[in-house]
Amino acid sequence: MQGVFVPRVIEKFWRLFRAHPAVLLVFALTIALPQVSRAQLNFNRIALQRWYAGNTSATFAVGSYPYGLAFDGSSIWVASYNSTNSLTKINASDGTTTAVNLGTPITQLAFDGSNIWAVEPFNNSVAKVRASDGVLLGNLPVANVPYGVAFDGTNVWVTNLYGGTVTKLRKDTGAVLGTFTVGSEPISIACDGANMWVANMASNSVTKLRSSDGANLGTFAVGTEPYALAFDGSMMWVVNYGSNSVTTLLASTGALQYTYNVGASPFAIAYDGSYMWITNSGANTVTKMRPAIRGALTWTTFPTQSYPLGVAFDGVNMWIANYNSATVSKM
Repeated sequence: MQGVFVPRVIEKFWRLFRAHPAVLLVFALTIALPQVSRAQLNFNRIALQRWYAGNTSATFAVGSYPYGLAFDGSSIWVASYNSTNSLTKINASDGTTTAVNLGTPITQLAFDGSNIWAVEPFNNSVAKVRASDGVLLGNLPVANVPYGVAFDGTNVWVTNLYGGTVTKLRKDTGAVLGTFTVGSEPISIACDGANMWVANMASNSVTKLRSSDGANLGTFAVGTEPYALAFDGSMMWVVNYGSNSVTTLLASTGALQYTYNVGASPFAIAYDGSYMWITNSGANTVTKMRPAIRGALTWTTFPTQSYPLGVAFDGVNMWIANYNSATVSKM
């Protein structure tokens, strides 16, 4: 009886697989995935990443002196520190580029879900650009030499380099909701989901502000000339340009965790869901690192073009702004 039953079952499965090939893939994964160690899986990454077909690596010409980068869900936006072609939009999947001339140098960018916010330090303003078509929606005045920008999920925050403050703006209207004192020469800002973290370049510190009301929750010492920040879900990473290192702080308390040496003059940082990527502007490299237990580290360093500054993740690839090469590299 079993000799008849087994071939009939196999025949039924074979017909099913031939009619529906996707079923075969699901069946194979059902068998294979339990064999993979759970330590190798990162389920949070599925929500973080955006998957699509595209080039694996390439380099794109942009405006001179590319500086900051941001991803809008389908395209990479490049801020250039020049007065022409100061903003470039690159389709992440096919590399198509579109230039947007704001007529003034741009430093950093942020995406609010619909619009790109571009910091204009020479105009003491931030430009709001519709991401879908590059139309300028307005230039919003802020304080003295704005430099960094971040979105907290509801509002936009801008650091004022020579004002020692950050300004909170409404996403929809650009109205100022508050200006908050931080350390000296705040150069960049990042959000941990509930709080804003500000890198105070001249104070060798970072300040934590509550997003809801701007309340100061503490200022924490880091390395020399902190330039950039990124959040990994539990720790805030701080790039220390002047001491060639990155510092990690526990986001819940601000407690210092570890300090790691990287390349010369590290400038910017981005998180890909597993690794931090740090551009080393003085070494023409980018460092990919992941901390393990008790501060141990796995890391790799890759060469870049001349003077890498901004870095961003598009869900599949890392993008690097090469300041002296007038290019952006996709890795």
